[in-house]
Amino acid sequence: MNTRLKFLLINYLNERKFSRDSGFALPIAIMVGACIIIVGLAVVIQSQGNQSKVVSQKAKASSMAAAETGLTRVQNMFAGARFAALYDSADWATAIQNDGTPVTTVAGTGLGDTLNNQLVTVANTNSSACGTSDSVTKTTAMKAQLAGLKTISGSVFQTIGSKNSYRLISYQYAGTSGALPGTGVTATGRVVVEGKSSDGGSESVSRIMVDIPISGAAPAPAPPGGTVAPGLWLKQGGVDDGSYETISTNTPDGGSTYDASIAFGDCTSILNNTYVSTMNTRQQARTSGPFTATKATVPMPSIPEPPTGVTPYTINSSVTLPRTGEVAAADGYYYYRTPDGTNLSDVTVSHTGGKKYRIYIYGDIPKTTSINSNCDSTVGCKSTDLQIFGKAASGIICMNGNSDRQVAAFVLAPNYDVGKTGNGNFIGSFIVKSWGKIGNCGSNNGKLAVTQTQTWASVPSDLIPGSVPLPTIAAFSGWSQMDTSIAAADIPSPPAPVALGGSPTPTPVPTATPTPVP
Repeated sequence: MNTRLKFLLINYLNERKFSRDSGFALPIAIMVGACIIIVGLAVVIQSQGNQSKVVSQKAKASSMAAAETGLTRVQNMFAGARFAALYDSADWATAIQNDGTPVTTVAGTGLGDTLNNQLVTVANTNSSACGTSDSVTKTTAMKAQLAGLKTISGSVFQTIGSKNSYRLISYQYAGTSGALPGTGVTATGRVVVEGKSSDGGSESVSRIMVDIPISGAAPAPAPPGGTVAPGLWLKQGGVDDGSYETISTNTPDGGSTYDASIAFGDCTSILNNTYVSTMNTRQQARTSGPFTATKATVPMPSIPEPPTGVTPYTINSSVTLPRTGEVAAADGYYYYRTPDGTNLSDVTVSHTGGKKYRIYIYGDIPKTTSINSNCDSTVGCKSTDLQIFGKAASGIICMNGNSDRQVAAFVLAPNYDVGKTGNGNFIGSFIVKSWGKIGNCGSNNGKLAVTQTQTWASVPSDLIPGSVPLPTIAAFSGWSQMDTSIAAADIPSPPAPVALGGSPTPTPVPTATPTPVP
């Protein structure tokens, strides 16, 4: 073959091979690039998924923390007003006003009346027989907690910082509404709280249900006098007419006589048991008795304040009550007061038609003042239908009465020295600092000074002394999550009360997963 032809053929074949190889390279390059892109996208997608998962978990944890915070706040409200744990949250909504004041009725038989009685009794509780209870401060503090319970009873979210909140779904008390569990019995209060969080830009809601073991406290010490309220309850000293010589020898003088029980606070430690025992023997020997004379083991009641919104009418001269145009408050009492430092002048009150009075004095009741009422001739009238409260830091009361009339009243003046002159009889209770001769105001020896026939059961609840039994609230138990879609009406009821040492039957709770809110 021609040599030139051979070279041409070789060149042609080499060019064909090169062309064929370059055609395979392009698809391979494209395939490699596509794989790189796919892997990159997978990495990005996985990263975004992990980030979303982290955000979701953070929101879930925050909503759980919000629910836990809500539980703690409910627990703190109970700690400030423990008796509120004896009522369902539905009761808080109807029986408590926005400022925490219970809703009371004229008849005094509503749910709010029971709640108010507990509030007042707790506020009037002192720590010792000689203690002084600041009932106003206590009442204000407890009303603040009741107002908080009223607020959350509406299932409205309460803010916790800028991104979290909680709301109470329900609270159910397994015992009798308003009543402590029986002796040796534990009841259950069931709390369901929802927490919500928008932490991280994603909202999440979690719901928690817990049970609170509630048991009753030991009964409060009985008020002095037994069944019948004492006619005399003295913070210091005895019944001698101003002479402490006989007290120091533990021999009561002749003095006046009392158809009533007597309670000695002995807050100055003047009396010993011999004096009290001698007086007790005398009182038990009364033919109209038997009565008692004992040392008080509970504090005197605190002076109740006028109801919210009630301004007492002023008394600054001799007066017959009620005056024209004066009306009773919603609780049925006519409220009056003297100006600061002003003594009480002559007062005549009418109990016709069941009228009742509360008179606050900021001065003295001197010997020249006469207090008259028609309680003895009015059917159904009780001595507590006329209540006289001594509000000054110190003062004197000289009860002056003639044999042709008697005064029925409940006198609560813990800082006042009291004496009585004349032959008239006083019916009711003196709860005062001391009893005896004040200047020329002293009881006639051997004359009947005080008669008491009213039982503690018929005394208004805010005038009954002593400690009120309060529920013991244990730590939360039975913690569980709930499905947020369960309606409040479908939440399982708490287990029935059980005897101490027994175990309540566990309540099945639907397993729940916190539900994200779109």
